[in-house]
Amino acid sequence: NKSKTLRFIVPELLKLKRKTMAEEGLSKNALKKKLKAEAAAIKKAEKETARKAKEASEASDKKDIVNDDDLDPSQYKQNRELMVKAMQDAGESPFPHKFHVDYRLPDFVQEFMPKTENGARLDETVVSVAGRIISTRNQGSKLCFYDIRGDGASLQIMSDLKTFAAGGGKNFYF
Repeated sequence: NKSKTLRFIVPELLKLKRKTMAEEGLSKNALKKKLKAEAAAIKKAEKETARKAKEASEASDKKDIVNDDDLDPSQYKQNRELMVKAMQDAGESPFPHKFHVDYRLPDFVQEFMPKTENGARLDETVVSVAGRIISTRNQGSKLCFYDIRGDGASLQIMSDLKTFAAGGGKNFYF
């Protein structure tokens, strides 16, 4: 694409620079090389001008936004709180995802630790907990372990393919 453009530009410039060639004593190949370099410099300058114009327009759009990296922690927190409040005032939910939780992780651990031994399972009880998945480990093709943390407690879940599929799960492996 670039070479095609230069092929069309160079002959036009050659016609205009015939006098220069005679005056400077350049060969035809040297002149072509010089003209290509000039054409490339012109294109580079045009791209640079377009980039600066684009940056200027983006900067004018973002002049009201405060850069979070430059703020100290209290200002960062205040900025986030203002953003959440603005979203709520606009009728948007700043935290749109909902998940039904039966137990907080510390409550779950407190209630079910005395009822089970390590590696045991309670098939008659189905509960829902929420937390951050810290790690997943697959053991073969039918067993998976999940380490979950939340609210200062941690929990390891062992899931096998049979019970996972029976519960309506679609993606056993992460």
